[in-house]
Amino acid sequence: MGAVSEWAGSILSFLILITVIRGILPSKKYEPYLRLFSGLMLILLSYSPSQGGLAWRGRSTGRLRHLPSRWIMRS
Repeated sequence: MGAVSEWAGSILSFLILITVIRGILPSKKYEPYLRLFSGLMLILLSYSPSQGGLAWRGRSTGRLRHLPSRWIMRS
């Protein structure tokens, strides 16, 4: 039950954040871009529980191990 409440809380906080950003937008010409971005993010937030979250970090480090060492930039 904790995972469901965490998921609902993240969606609710995202919607509140978008509402605040909408209120402080200087012009209405940015409204379509905000709606596009917020819609895509809302889809990702809604989709993530069925996929077990988006574990980008674990996937990317696993893929980097297979790259040849000459391709990896070193500082």
